[in-house]
Amino acid sequence: MKEKTYYATPEMVKNYHKQLAREGCRELPEFPEALIQMEEKGLLSDYALPNPVLNGQMSPEDFMIAYDRIPFEVKRVLEVLRKEREERNQIALADHVDVACAQHIHAHGFTSQSYQNVYAFTYIYQGICSIMFDTALIELHPGDLFIASPGLLHYVHTTADAFAIEAVVRASAFEILFHDFLTSDLSLSRFFRRYSVDKSIGNYCVIRTDPEDSEIRFYIQSFAAECMDKQTDYFNSCAISLLKLLLARAFRKYQDSISFYQQNPVETMDVAWLYRYIQLNYQTITLDQIARQFHYNRTYLSRFIHQHFQKTFSEIVTEIRISHAKEYLRKTNKRIAEIASLAGYESLNHFSRMFRKYVGMTPGEYRKTTLPAPRSNTLYGLVGLEPKRP
Repeated sequence: MKEKTYYATPEMVKNYHKQLAREGCRELPEFPEALIQMEEKGLLSDYALPNPVLNGQMSPEDFMIAYDRIPFEVKRVLEVLRKEREERNQIALADHVDVACAQHIHAHGFTSQSYQNVYAFTYIYQGICSIMFDTALIELHPGDLFIASPGLLHYVHTTADAFAIEAVVRASAFEILFHDFLTSDLSLSRFFRRYSVDKSIGNYCVIRTDPEDSEIRFYIQSFAAECMDKQTDYFNSCAISLLKLLLARAFRKYQDSISFYQQNPVETMDVAWLYRYIQLNYQTITLDQIARQFHYNRTYLSRFIHQHFQKTFSEIVTEIRISHAKEYLRKTNKRIAEIASLAGYESLNHFSRMFRKYVGMTPGEYRKTTLPAPRSNTLYGLVGLEPKRP
């Protein structure tokens, strides 16, 4: 006898979770377990459900309602999820498909994610999505875009009212399809290149976009619409193009709101470039300024600098300033107050105190110790000539 085919929608699974919560269930089942329980309780549909209409112009409310009603064949979904687990967290994409789209379904606790073969892009429509790592926890709010490199182990939890869409791109195809993102010197390019340099290190970034930005939502919703029907001609190419537009526009419009993170930053950050930037801007540089320039979290950046240089950011800047001050003292006749200003100090007293701390003497004393040997006080000595011997 042929096995019966059942269908469900995300809305049906959410309603089942709500029912369990009302009944006092303290731990909601994960998505596959919920489907199995629903089948056992006769809560699935035994006929194919109609596809909703999705498009980029829909309001956020209409899009969320429609996306919740996208039907799927339960057996096929369970087979795909089982295959992903057997292949050690590899997302099961068809051979001719490089992209996919899904929704984070709320569960009681955190669910682990570590996809080895895809980049994941999560956009928050409403509610809160918490992402937990080994040593950190971040909260994503409406408008936030979270990007995770392949293999990044993290744990996801959404509030009951949350709606979060996740787009994925096959990592093996990314370097070809997103070639222009990997070859420029922009922050986006550096972020994606880190994975290609060392695939054992995970990294991620957060872009805080305006939740009312209809352009960003247009690309997200259009991408989701393309992924809904994989039989449509050129859906793969169209979805990739939409995702590239989303990333390019988000990075251009919200570059000041981007924060980059890495699990092991010492091996992957361009430390030479970072140190060179500090050297070029030593007079006025601050840690906040570097964090904005490199799009890194301030606390994370401070920790990275100390781990790599074995010094604090303040110590590095002070050493550079004192080094330049010593050059001025040795090679010019500028007043010490002027040198203090050129070295980046607003106060002469502060400059003198730091100089003594690092050099062991005052700026005046240092200048005296580096004066050249006295030369002849004759006309010949002054012009650099030697007198003729008789």
